[in-house]
Amino acid sequence: MGATQRLRLKVRLGPEMTGAAFPANNTADDPVQNAASLRVYTTTGDLFDNTYPMPVGNWRYLGNPGDNSGYKYKDFQLVSGPISSVLIRPGKPALIKARGPLLNFTLTNDPEPVNVVLRFGNSGRLYCVQFGGLAKFKPGGRFQSRGSDAPTACPPQ
Repeated sequence: MGATQRLRLKVRLGPEMTGAAFPANNTADDPVQNAASLRVYTTTGDLFDNTYPMPVGNWRYLGNPGDNSGYKYKDFQLVSGPISSVLIRPGKPALIKARGPLLNFTLTNDPEPVNVVLRFGNSGRLYCVQFGGLAKFKPGGRFQSRGSDAPTACPPQ
């Protein structure tokens, strides 16, 4: 029996990411009102390109609506897909966790760089980051990168 697939990301939502501004409450970018999705893809190694939905019903505000204190996503039973939790706060790294076979990728070959695109709401604003550079890869399924950079542009959706 193979190990459970896991994905853990720690990324900043700020000027260093293409897309810049934090997704404010009560706007088209608000995931509590308009959902969100996470795309993870690579163009090397074991090619994969997966987009995971994060529906409205799993999002909550941190603090009071309108405070713009952040957002929390919870789906520990993985009913809506492989994303189990997301924590997003202005000025702090976003924490994203996912697991299970619905991640739909393998890591037998080095995937560097790994690209991540967060889409909040329906405004079309994308938050893009690329993991690589100081990466470590172990055949059989572990890719670890301490640094992340904004690509020169977000990919077309």
